[in-house]
Amino acid sequence: MLKCKESQPKASCCSRSWIKNNISESDRRIKERELIKLNQDFQRMQREINEDLNARRNEELAGLQERVNLAIRTVAEGEKLDLVVQDAVYRNPKIDVTDKVLKLLVDK
Repeated sequence: MLKCKESQPKASCCSRSWIKNNISESDRRIKERELIKLNQDFQRMQREINEDLNARRNEELAGLQERVNLAIRTVAEGEKLDLVVQDAVYRNPKIDVTDKVLKLLVDK
């Protein structure tokens, strides 16, 4: 008689045992190969989806960067600024145009 572990559902234990006992070795190997192939196909599709997602994300970020740069240029030209620094260690709030650029982006 078949003995299942207490923590294991009987249906799960019995079905695996039934498969082990009622499937020929060649059929089992065929099923294993099919499972390996399905797993490889799944991983390939997952990689393709991730690549597509990354490409789409990069396209969107590039478009956003263009909009931001245009807004910065518009504010800089409107205020007759000679230089706009995007990453600064320190900036005086009197010359910070971040809020103006953000407002321009939101208004568009």
